[in-house]
Amino acid sequence: MKTFVYALLLSTTLMGCSSSLQRIFGQSVESSTGDTPVSDTELPLEEATSPEEATFLIGKSFQHGSLILDVQEVHLTPKQVAVQVSISNRSSQLLRFYPNQGTLSTGVDELKANVFLTDDSLSGVLEPQEQKTGVLVFSSRFDHELDFTRVRSIHLSLGQVIDMASIEPQSVDIAFSLDPAS
Repeated sequence: MKTFVYALLLSTTLMGCSSSLQRIFGQSVESSTGDTPVSDTELPLEEATSPEEATFLIGKSFQHGSLILDVQEVHLTPKQVAVQVSISNRSSQLLRFYPNQGTLSTGVDELKANVFLTDDSLSGVLEPQEQKTGVLVFSSRFDHELDFTRVRSIHLSLGQVIDMASIEPQSVDIAFSLDPAS
């Protein structure tokens, strides 16, 4: 009976998390396979819902071997940072990538990825020419609030990309500015 109650509580919590991420970014997670290149679509910059939140449109691409990582938008709150990304495999080989195990550094704080709030579909095997879009969520400790007014840049350490043909891992470490002029 305990197991059932825990499973019910976890599924209810995760369903609620998905809807709050959709509310933050206004779209759901999707995965597609095809030859279409990654596009630089502009997402509308949402107004902050309170003085305790801020959203930044980033629109930058980073390439690590055959993996292309597009950082589209960053949403900051006192308890978490949500980063909307698109991940593409531009090779003819399988890639393994687990960004839900990464860290985010603001220069002041270091946050770990929250595996329960991050979109599961972003991690794992990427088929050749596959593109995945979703949200990586990095949470602060329970007793600590992020002072996002002092955050000017973000450094993401998202683990390694493993090319299944060569088994040579490549670290994915990226940094970008949150300045409006970046």
